[in-house]
Amino acid sequence: MIKLNPIALTAGLLAPALAVAQIGVGDPAGTTEAQVRATLLDLGYTIIEMEIEGDEIEAEARLDGVLYEIEVSTARGIVTGIALEEDDA
Repeated sequence: MIKLNPIALTAGLLAPALAVAQIGVGDPAGTTEAQVRATLLDLGYTIIEMEIEGDEIEAEARLDGVLYEIEVSTARGIVTGIALEEDDA
């Protein structure tokens, strides 16, 4: 019989979930503002502001205390850019 360490098992199960919490360039996010908002919220981001400029959805969002500007193509529905933002708070 194999004995499993509950702490190691829990850490092993949680680590992949934590690693994918941040969105990256090329990741699918949706083609509408509502879809992008839902994607970011599902990943744990707090949405500060969203706007559509041309063919991109720009989201200003915070994750783990860090402020990001995330750009998503409305045509392809993927993240095209991510930048750290100055936090005025």
